[in-house]
Amino acid sequence: MYCLSLLNQKGGTGKTSSVVSLADIWEQSGYDVLTIDMDPQASLSLWVHDRSDSCTDLLLGKGDAVDTVVGTEWGFDLVPSSRSLSNLEGNRDGGAPNRLERLLRLGEEVYDICLIDPPPSTGFLVSLSVTASDEVVSPVQTGQGAIDGLVDTRHLLDTLGGTLGGLFACRVDERTVNDREMPGILKENFPDYALDTYIRETVSVKEAEAEGTPPPTYAPGATAIEDYKSLASELEPKIEELSP
Repeated sequence: MYCLSLLNQKGGTGKTSSVVSLADIWEQSGYDVLTIDMDPQASLSLWVHDRSDSCTDLLLGKGDAVDTVVGTEWGFDLVPSSRSLSNLEGNRDGGAPNRLERLLRLGEEVYDICLIDPPPSTGFLVSLSVTASDEVVSPVQTGQGAIDGLVDTRHLLDTLGGTLGGLFACRVDERTVNDREMPGILKENFPDYALDTYIRETVSVKEAEAEGTPPPTYAPGATAIEDYKSLASELEPKIEELSP
């Protein structure tokens, strides 16, 4: 099973929309996909299911790990979260990493891919997400401070022993010069990590969230969905390498 966290310490980078889109595309391609919402804001959970304390219960060891997983209307599964998850930032339960790892070990029998959506921070929940993942891929929103945010993210991964598997520009508005230049800037500054794909900004993604539908299902012909399909294809060799 290929376990991937989508992480950037800056908010608003398109992290959750990327998780939802990749999960939907890979599910439609025949892969079995598990998503884990590790963000107390629970944006992923609200988008495709509903908030619940399932992720909190998983990390605290309440009940059976597999009972925290719910199915979604879109085929992929989810461990939903809620604001209760923020209480773990202070508790830093020492058993939480083992409980998450146990779920992932069980998941190896069922899933090809696990996508984790951590919060845009540097706390305990991010640490759990990074250490549980085979790799971290970072969506980068264009604009001032984007490179500084990536430097901070790389430093965090070095501290935690995480692996940066790639980064890509997200929410690129091709009408503006700065946005059009961002993919090239990433390749110039991070040649070993910048992916070929970048995600164009489109209103369809926001509309899909408002409708509670994954963007690839809501607007399969949208420019951003074409881009997410390219991103999924670019990452697919990792799935084939690590899936059973």
